Amino acid sequence: MVKKILTTAVILVILAQILSIAPAEENAFSPSESTVVEAYKAYYEILKVAIDEHGVVKKMPGSENIEYPDEWELSYAELIDFGNDGSPSLLYVTCFGYHRDCYIYGYSEGKAELYLTMFSGNEKHFTVGERRGGNNFHGFDIAADKNDVEYLRVFMYWKELEDEYYTVKNGGWITALARGYSLHVDGEVDWYINHNLVDAVVYHNAPETELGIVGTRNIPDNPDAVYAVLAELAEKAGAEMDVE
Repeated sequence: MVKKILTTAVILVILAQILSIAPAEENAFSPSESTVVEAYKAYYEILKVAIDEHGVVKKMPGSENIEYPDEWELSYAELIDFGNDGSPSLLYVTCFGYHRDCYIYGYSEGKAELYLTMFSGNEKHFTVGERRGGNNFHGFDIAADKNDVEYLRVFMYWKELEDEYYTVKNGGWITALARGYSLHVDGEVDWYINHNLVDAVVYHNAPETELGIVGTRNIPDNPDAVYAVLAELAEKAGAEMDVE
């Protein structure tokens, strides 16, 4: 009996050692080099058209601060590998006064696809929860997890009690996490994660426990970044940059 128990224990130890050295599961999606180049070509044309149509915000003389335009102009651009899988996305922001609109393009099946258009300062209905009263004025930033996967985080201004995390997985744009709440007339609150009712602790800890989020970064006003991304795209796509 003792011998049998010892044998079982040895087997369990060996299995644990095997599992501890097993390679991590690889990402199921990895774009080819030619696909990435085609994506760069498509993004170059998209960004060039956006610049031609809207223009780019200007900096105040002798300052890094921008002059807030009285019509929509580009204020930022970035190439971002959301899923950390080698598949680039194009993010750019347009600015009108204090309002910001965010556009994100991906590339799949031989063409660029508008993944998301997010209008900051406009009312948005979040996908979970049924909060009563007030306006859903919202903003966005970039969150990252411990594996360097990045997410566009859309959040409600002021309280930041409602937010959604978007990213790219297996070549497609997904909602990785959505949080919302319902405030009842009697003051009681129902908390939701991906449409499921949860308690408050689970709700507030969800970005860390569900996604492993370790930090966020702002999306800045930086007109220099717009031209830098356009130049980078032109170089990678083998295009001639022609923007006034």
